[in-house]
Amino acid sequence: VEIPQEFVQLMLDSTEAMTPYLTSMKLDFDGKRPLEVEAIYGNPIRGARQRGLEMPKAEVLYQQLCFLNARNLASA
Repeated sequence: VEIPQEFVQLMLDSTEAMTPYLTSMKLDFDGKRPLEVEAIYGNPIRGARQRGLEMPKAEVLYQQLCFLNARNLASA
């Protein structure tokens, strides 16, 4: 699917104008609750891989979040 550059710029501009907030994953981390790592990163990565696609940057984030999640839950 091709995304028009105008739409990309609209999304960037809208995001920049937003009031800063904490994401649900950050709130879960701070509250020492399990992160939704599989739903947000693991499943999409595996789905892409099944279709012959690689997501190396997402995979790095996934690995880091898995590590942080395990460490955070162990200290709860």
